[in-house]
Amino acid sequence: METAIEKKITTITEPSLLQQFTHDTIAESLTHALSIESLILEFGEEPPGLASILFNEWLDRIKPLVYSPEIIEFVYEKTRPYTIDEIIERIGEESLEIMLKTALYNSPKGMTENTLTEMLESRLILLLSSQGENVIRKLIDIIEEHQSKGINRKKVLTTIWAHILNRSINFTGL
Repeated sequence: METAIEKKITTITEPSLLQQFTHDTIAESLTHALSIESLILEFGEEPPGLASILFNEWLDRIKPLVYSPEIIEFVYEKTRPYTIDEIIERIGEESLEIMLKTALYNSPKGMTENTLTEMLESRLILLLSSQGENVIRKLIDIIEEHQSKGINRKKVLTTIWAHILNRSINFTGL
């Protein structure tokens, strides 16, 4: 039997309803769901699963991602996984929300593409800095290699963030 919360989540996450949400609402809701559901896990309870649903909607909206074996190897083999709490602790909940929104827009609210790209990159470097200088160098090499192939820098960064969040959601158990 469904609980009241599960029933509301089922209603909210109907595909037709999710498509009606603005990019900002998806990014804000995903940020809060990640934070709340990781807290629920800390108390030993089963999270309701809203974070995964919202993450999938966010992914659908930022597609296409850059397909790159180098990015996949970097995120899943060369770096250690982070919990959602660690990401929020290192870059801040507000930065996570801004990063999620940035990935959804070309240039929101008067920000230039360059400003958005710098923000994505600086938060990524902040997150990965705990893993050492070699990881940061490898990250920059991957970004520059893709850029030299004509791939948009922001799209490369968004792809790396998407993989890091995916790995963190799975690692955290959301």
